[in-house]
Amino acid sequence: IETLAEPLFEMDPAVAWNEVFYGAIGERVRQLAGGDVAHADIDPALKAVLLHRRTVARGDVAQRRDACIARVHDAFASFDILAMPTVPITAPLAGIDVPPGHEGRNLVDWSYFTYPFNLCGNPAVSMPVTLSRAGMPIGLQLVARRGDDRTLIAAAAALERVLTVVSPDPQPVRQAFP
Repeated sequence: IETLAEPLFEMDPAVAWNEVFYGAIGERVRQLAGGDVAHADIDPALKAVLLHRRTVARGDVAQRRDACIARVHDAFASFDILAMPTVPITAPLAGIDVPPGHEGRNLVDWSYFTYPFNLCGNPAVSMPVTLSRAGMPIGLQLVARRGDDRTLIAAAAALERVLTVVSPDPQPVRQAFP
């Protein structure tokens, strides 16, 4: 196991990911809501993102996406698999859209370790590897080169054979949402 010598991304690709992800969702909501997102019957957190998202020029989105793809491609010159936490916190309880400490982010872009690979088109898998003190799952994300799903599945299967992960106790969720 080796560590990357420098951060994977020089700039956060969240702006590009938000445009790609929420742009597509926003278009569909507008179609279904007759063009009026403000009065659409959708989740309030999603509505807030759609109404207040920053718009970025298409050329800038493409440039940021291409830079992200190039950087991830370069990382795979030295590695077959990248491994990292799935999210920067333990699993939040249901109903929490943006966890404490991640204010200014939205439903998706507070999960810093997942969306860059969605943006780049790399196959990834998240596996529960242990439980927090509160009994919530902690995930490990494995990422492979674009198009190399077989290596990813083989690595995940190998890891699964050596890990003993207990299922989370549903009791903390039941106590939070009686």
